[in-house]
Amino acid sequence: MSGKVKSSIGLRLPVALVVLLAISGFTHTRDIPAIQSEGVVQKLGFANNTIVIDGLSYHVPVDAKVQIHGTYGAYTMLKRGMKVSFVFRKHDLSYREIVSVVQLSDGYRLERY
Repeated sequence: MSGKVKSSIGLRLPVALVVLLAISGFTHTRDIPAIQSEGVVQKLGFANNTIVIDGLSYHVPVDAKVQIHGTYGAYTMLKRGMKVSFVFRKHDLSYREIVSVVQLSDGYRLERY
């Protein structure tokens, strides 16, 4: 009987830990403020879902919203040299995650800060 109690407690702790980490990770992401910016796409890494805009690298999750020519688009439709307006979350100094990307017209004058 004591063998069942030990294995049951041993199983509950890892499951509870996984649930706690999943919940805290989700809450943490939602608490990070979104930042809006503009720039020029310099590089696209389709194999690892990254984009470089004005020298900074961003991760592009599968649920990121992409708009090209005023309509829904896919991340893979973005091209080098495109001017874009984008919203991202900065998780730490080296990890930034795109929330949405909107293509700007070629004649659009980017705001530089």
